[in-house]
Amino acid sequence: MDAETLSRRWLLAAVLYFLISVCIGTYMGASGRHELFSVHSHAALLGWVSMGLTALLYRSFPDAARSRLAALHFYLYQLAVPAMLVAVAALVMGRKEAEPVAGMASVAVLVSVLLFCWIVLAARRSA
Repeated sequence: MDAETLSRRWLLAAVLYFLISVCIGTYMGASGRHELFSVHSHAALLGWVSMGLTALLYRSFPDAARSRLAALHFYLYQLAVPAMLVAVAALVMGRKEAEPVAGMASVAVLVSVLLFCWIVLAARRSA
């Protein structure tokens, strides 16, 4: 996949998470109920901020975007983050059975981030 296409995908996902985090924040402010603060901050940081920066890094390192692993990184992250957000929301709402899902999703996010680091560092070395 070329850097422009991959970067746009990450940016579009980032914009969606920006909307999600602002909606959660607005709900909390309007309702006076702040128990979803951790979900709000995870959506903002893992979504809006991290995905936006990932888009810029793939654009800055186009060889990284061309890696066959870059698509795996994108799809793994896009599956893991929403699963983690839903599971964390469920945990905050008292659903203890969501704990294994939150744990597995967190590990998947970590694996995705490690993969991203590998991709970018490998592309940097080849540049």
